Amino acid sequence: MFVVASKEPTKNLDDFQRFFNTVKEFLFILDMKGRVLHCNPELTRCLGYTAEEMLQMNITELFSTDCKDEIMEILVNIPKGRLTENRIPLQTKSGHLIPVDTKLSVGSWNGAEALFGVSRDVTERTRVEEELRESQHRFHILTDNVKDVIWVVDMNFQFIYFSSSVKEMFGYTVEEALAKSIDEIMTEESIETIAKEYAEALATDNPETTIVGSDPSIEVEMFHKDGSRMWVDLSRSFLRNNDGSPNGIMGVARNITNRKRVEAALQESEAKLRLIGENTPGHLVLHSPSGEILACNRPPSDMAVEEFIGTSIYDMNPPRYHDVVAASFKRVIKTGESDVYFTEYEHKDGHIVSVEVRLGAIKKDGKVVSILTSSYDITEQKRSREELERLVEERTKELENAQEQLVKSERFAVLGQLSGGIAHEIRNPLGTIKNSVYYLRMQSDDSPHEITGTLDILDSAIGSAESIIKSLLEYAQPTSPILKKTNINDIINSSLSHVEIPEGIIVSKMMDSKLPVIIADPIQLETIIINLCVNAIQAMEDGGTLTIKAEIAEPGWLEVSVIDTGTGMDEETREHLFEPLYTTKAKGIGLGLPIANLYTKAHGGSIEVRSTLGKGATFIVKLPS
Repeated sequence: MFVVASKEPTKNLDDFQRFFNTVKEFLFILDMKGRVLHCNPELTRCLGYTAEEMLQMNITELFSTDCKDEIMEILVNIPKGRLTENRIPLQTKSGHLIPVDTKLSVGSWNGAEALFGVSRDVTERTRVEEELRESQHRFHILTDNVKDVIWVVDMNFQFIYFSSSVKEMFGYTVEEALAKSIDEIMTEESIETIAKEYAEALATDNPETTIVGSDPSIEVEMFHKDGSRMWVDLSRSFLRNNDGSPNGIMGVARNITNRKRVEAALQESEAKLRLIGENTPGHLVLHSPSGEILACNRPPSDMAVEEFIGTSIYDMNPPRYHDVVAASFKRVIKTGESDVYFTEYEHKDGHIVSVEVRLGAIKKDGKVVSILTSSYDITEQKRSREELERLVEERTKELENAQEQLVKSERFAVLGQLSGGIAHEIRNPLGTIKNSVYYLRMQSDDSPHEITGTLDILDSAIGSAESIIKSLLEYAQPTSPILKKTNINDIINSSLSHVEIPEGIIVSKMMDSKLPVIIADPIQLETIIINLCVNAIQAMEDGGTLTIKAEIAEPGWLEVSVIDTGTGMDEETREHLFEPLYTTKAKGIGLGLPIANLYTKAHGGSIEVRSTLGKGATFIVKLPS
């Protein structure tokens, strides 16, 4: 409470007046009705009144006229001796309003009760506060309308702010996200990366540095509310106190999951293309439309890659083929379709190779921008036509000799009545071979792909004939087993690798891993299992399950069971199973099971057959262990 007594020494009044006149705040003294009794020069200067004019005024004239009722209420209700504060603006003589903070208290002036007031100009503070509110408004507009998530954590990595976009990106409301700890929304590997970077940043902290870590952003893996993982690009900067010390981290999170997927798919695609290029037997070369060589998987000659790139396709071809190459390039550029031509390449050592070159167009906006060629050496294919005739003739003689030998063999005396069937089976593949040879002769200048197809037919036919002859010879001229230590499980796995399993047939293996090693001929055992598996597959034309089981069923005996879910057999069929040349199949000559039985007996074992018509069949090979 201000108390100024009229009887105080003059010195005290002088000191008070000196203070009153020099202070920068607005000081004024009012009577209890609000009339101005005294004020300092700073107030008169700021409001534009003279001291005499001020002493004729009431407090309601000093402050905004719009707040007159509020001022009168303060005068009436101000408690004696209690400080009262308000933010009613002062009003200048010209009507301009000055934002102020005013404090009023009751005291004594010249022996009478009076009001002492102090007003402080808060124009600058009001401006700063308004700018701050505007800045905060703009900040919220920004954070509420960006798809990226703006976040803030304290130095303990506790979240203290999330923009509303956290809902769209992570599925959490702002309140839910703020309640999460960092290990609930980020993978363990990413947390380790962030923690390491954070520790290093603190250890080498520079108050002038804002970025946390060495890179402006870092890629981490985080969790969506639904539990799925997502890749996020995080930018982060230190928030600092006035002394420069960090007090938090502010950052922006951007969802880059789709980008990462695209990058991974692109990398996988590039790896596949690179693998294809590196393992393609031909030579892949990328050309400009003019024929300049831009890239390749490997040069089609013995040149180095660096030496090859930049040359022309015409450098690779003898002059006599230049018109052929140019015509093919023109066709591809004009039509955008694939083309093919044949040429010859000369290696550095002088030898010539025959080559097939296929061309494909690479387009951009409908225009051919480059041409990819694939070159294949067909020298051997050309030579193969003559070799093929010689080979077929030799194989034919071998087959005829084998058939003659089989007929002469005493073991095939019992098969005499069925020799016509054997001859028929042999003539078919031979006829196919001869027809294929004739076709190759007539089509010697056609595409090498057709030659390749014909060769495939020949190989298949010759293979069939050889298989028949092999079976006949195995049965007619069996050899004694060459005994050695043998693992039956290895034999089963090896046998299955040589059997073609048709689509629709499932193979199931039930093999005891602790089976003992037996003394047997591994080649003959493999033949036994292959023949039984082929027989089982042929019985399942509509698909089914092929089961192979190996076990010790009784002491001293190893059993290998081949089980199918095919058509099964009646009793009459079972009685003739192991008779040579007996078959109910459209393919084969009926020697597979007899050979299997022959080899099994040679090992001192036996084959037991269990089957019911319509319920599949089980062949049990019993071998001494």
